[in-house]
Amino acid sequence: MSSQSHVLLVSYPLQGHVNPLLRLGRRLAAKGLLVTFTTFRHAGLRALPDDDADAVVRPGGGRLRFEYMRDDGSSRRCPDDDMSCMDPTDMLRRVVNVGPAALTGVIRRQAGSGRPVTCVVNNCFVPWALDVASEMGVPCATLWIQSCAVLSLYYHFYSFPEVGFPSDADPDKAVALPGLPTVAADELPLMVRPEYARNLWGDMLRAQLGQINKGVVSWVLVNTFEGLERSIIDALRAHTIPCCCSVKVASALVMELGGGGDEITTDGGL
Repeated sequence: MSSQSHVLLVSYPLQGHVNPLLRLGRRLAAKGLLVTFTTFRHAGLRALPDDDADAVVRPGGGRLRFEYMRDDGSSRRCPDDDMSCMDPTDMLRRVVNVGPAALTGVIRRQAGSGRPVTCVVNNCFVPWALDVASEMGVPCATLWIQSCAVLSLYYHFYSFPEVGFPSDADPDKAVALPGLPTVAADELPLMVRPEYARNLWGDMLRAQLGQINKGVVSWVLVNTFEGLERSIIDALRAHTIPCCCSVKVASALVMELGGGGDEITTDGGL
């Protein structure tokens, strides 16, 4: 059995989610880690290698490979004419329904092939990946692909609604949070709105952020520059998310997993 640290990256199957997680995977592999990328492959995703394909990363001696989740034990890609795979909301329902069992299969196949997973890193809208990893005794991290300011807004909106956000009764309410200037209602991100608190997308964000509260997530890696968002990062660490860090601190993840190496970036983003 291999003693090499093995990071499994689990992405929601939209291109804007896949690309940042792949960039993180390349950086981790460049530090000597074995990295496997997984998602549900479908006709709308571009430039992803076939199952079991390796993308050699130099220097560092690590490896980035691809192994996709299967929804029925055999299908690896949604048919091109299956339009439900192309509609984001229908896709979300499908991923929620079949994702946990499919990911369990991926993790078990890694162990059976002599490369057991030592850490799972997910991104938004696949919170069940953290549940699966935790139940299987695998440490977890999450990659937040937007700014720390957006993370703070979403975190408070979905975790502490009593803080005060626009509502049906007061749609123009401004928001004041630690570390942030006052944010007008028309400056808020799309999903910080009452209608999203009641739909499936909001449920997924609430579940993802709830895993942070439960202590399931060991690291929250934010695609940011600490020099630009220092006050927001400090406020999150002090009050809500002590494990929040910029992607450059992913070096701590590398060191803890035994990969060694220097910091991944000089200050922040992917």
